[in-house]
Amino acid sequence: MNLASEQGKALADKYRAGSILPLYVLADSTGDPITRWAGYSGAARFVGTLTAALRDPVTVTHRAERFQTSPSIADAFFLARFYAGVKEHLKSAGYYRAYERLSGAHPANVSLDLFKEISEAAWEGLLPFDSAAGAIAPLLNNSQGGPDDAIAAIKILARLARKTGHEHDLEPYLRRGIEIASQANPRGMERNRLELRADYLFYVKSDTGAAIDTFEASLGDNWMNDPVALYSCGHWLVERQVRLEQAKEFLTGAARDGVEQIGSASVYDLARIFEYQKRYVDAVKMLEYLTDQYDYNRYYEEELERVRALAVPPEPASETPE
Repeated sequence: MNLASEQGKALADKYRAGSILPLYVLADSTGDPITRWAGYSGAARFVGTLTAALRDPVTVTHRAERFQTSPSIADAFFLARFYAGVKEHLKSAGYYRAYERLSGAHPANVSLDLFKEISEAAWEGLLPFDSAAGAIAPLLNNSQGGPDDAIAAIKILARLARKTGHEHDLEPYLRRGIEIASQANPRGMERNRLELRADYLFYVKSDTGAAIDTFEASLGDNWMNDPVALYSCGHWLVERQVRLEQAKEFLTGAARDGVEQIGSASVYDLARIFEYQKRYVDAVKMLEYLTDQYDYNRYYEEELERVRALAVPPEPASETPE
């Protein structure tokens, strides 16, 4: 179904379609979802997913009710993933915690999944930053996951800190991340070590120039001829709101020469630069291009509506007669 149509938009809202399309929803006769999955897949995966769902065709509503009376590991894991997919992060985190509790002495590792959901809730203002900082501990003390999970979590925490104004709290996490990356396989972790070092220089040492040099070094030789690397560097600068004119050059090159996904992400970051520079009309043009290119992307549409409001000057206050 075309999500740009009125019926499509209604269904997208009902089933909370995200940016990954197509979205498949298996539902009962009343429209109550049984399961959902997103993204293109081969016939084998499609049939396998559908077959697995039909073995226990219980709606999410009934599964949650069943969990209340007879909690099981399988239902906890299913509900955690389902609510993550519809961006109900607090519910998802609750079910991941239940999954860990029900798993007993040897739980499967869902620490990164749990941390992501808590971080998403904090990003939306539903939890304080300290909740995410606390949830990262099992990933950093080697009790859960490996170096890849730990590094991924630290990068998420750094982005959350930028959003919530907690950059001053990052030093111990960045130090630990650099230590983990240094101790792991050097070939596989050198880029991560340099990326974390760049953030350490930026946030802890307040040395922007050295931070940028270090991040560029993480991209390898000849990185300026690689659209993916150009995007990575431009995005890094935009996220930290430094050297925006240079970021614009990198992102323009990535949008021109990169694959579709890199191109769209670069255009979105260009819109962010124009917004930071208060060039709202130019930001609107970038976002209009993206919404034209993608028939239905809720995030781009919401961003376009938000920036359009910034582009329209407020009505002057009416004078009150004395």
